[in-house]
Amino acid sequence: MNQKGVIALVILAVIAVLVFVGINFTINSEQQIQSKENSIENHSPVIVSSPTSSPSASPSPSSKPTIKPLPATSKVVSGRTVFAYYYAWYSNLPRWLHWVSCSGCTPPNNIYAKYYPTLGAYDSSSDTTLDWHMNWLKMSKVDVILLSYWGANHDFSTDVVVKKILDKAAASGLKVAFLLEPGSVEKHRASITHIINNLTNNGTHKGLYKVVRQTKYGSSNPKPLFLFYNWGQHYGNNNPGMSADQIKALYKGLFDSLRNTPLDGIFLTDNSKAAMVLNSAKNPNDASARNDVDNFHNDGLFNYDANAIWKGQTFAKSNDYINLIQVSPGFDNTKIKGSKVVDRRNGSQYDESWSEVAKQKPEWVVILTFNEWGENSQIEPANAVNIPGVSYLNYSGHFPGFACINDDARYLCRSAYWVNLYKQP
Repeated sequence: MNQKGVIALVILAVIAVLVFVGINFTINSEQQIQSKENSIENHSPVIVSSPTSSPSASPSPSSKPTIKPLPATSKVVSGRTVFAYYYAWYSNLPRWLHWVSCSGCTPPNNIYAKYYPTLGAYDSSSDTTLDWHMNWLKMSKVDVILLSYWGANHDFSTDVVVKKILDKAAASGLKVAFLLEPGSVEKHRASITHIINNLTNNGTHKGLYKVVRQTKYGSSNPKPLFLFYNWGQHYGNNNPGMSADQIKALYKGLFDSLRNTPLDGIFLTDNSKAAMVLNSAKNPNDASARNDVDNFHNDGLFNYDANAIWKGQTFAKSNDYINLIQVSPGFDNTKIKGSKVVDRRNGSQYDESWSEVAKQKPEWVVILTFNEWGENSQIEPANAVNIPGVSYLNYSGHFPGFACINDDARYLCRSAYWVNLYKQP
């Protein structure tokens, strides 16, 4: 064979090697991509076609969420902070709580909500449930869980569940503050005492939200946060002759007595139920907010109302008080014999609620809610189940054109999007 022939054979051999390597590279790359896709799929929430009829009544996710360690300190300085109302009042067999709270409800198939949870009719004490909730709250970029609290060992907030939530929040890098449900001044004092002394190890638990935020009547010491929901309901029901000013005086006495003691906190009162001059959207102006703070000696205001569209309104801001602004995805309590409906409008309600917040960037923002299923105000993942005889809504088509891991999680993804805008400089 002449020299040219040898060169030609060498060239052909090199080409063959390159083709072989290229084919193997392509195969390996496709396998790696498929492996990654499988890994992603295996770590997303289980999508069930119908709820299980097993005793747990809650389909289990295929993998446990990764829990990140807590930073060294539990104290933070107040800044732009995102809260979410959270409810730990759900249980299933042998005793159903809340899922059964409507006429004709027969959980796990027919529950008291118009959407169906991706986790099924779950139990709030379940480790699996709580692990997923912490994972999803982090996915939404929520900073602080505002836990609905009804008093020591109440069925809707048992000590066991509250302690679990604190522990799991701490392990996930989240914090917990408390939404005190309606009761007397004495009950609220007892609740704060129990939370601090018995549930949070004298206020030292790493999951407890403690913040440095001085107000007109509050010190600059790091303190936990307590919200007083519908503060006048107890007295309005049991002492109908009492005026709002008389009730405020009781709370003023409570707050003054707790200042500069181990039970001190940041105390916000519900202005959606207050006898105040507010505009139609329950957004107080500065004069109204100052008047309320001077009457209560509280640290600021919040409201719990799903009509949270703030276009054209200005949020009151001051170093003297905190004005906690809420955003709402929608609301519908008609299945539990209510009459209020705030249509989600395929996500437009949530976007419009967040829009002004992202522009004005108030100090604190709260999402109404993470998981209040009976009022259908949740952002928690909901599944498009197919159950004979029961019709459920789902999130498919909400936020058109917006990419998310799946339809169940669309409100988590959208929350993260808005939180990013809100926290930008």
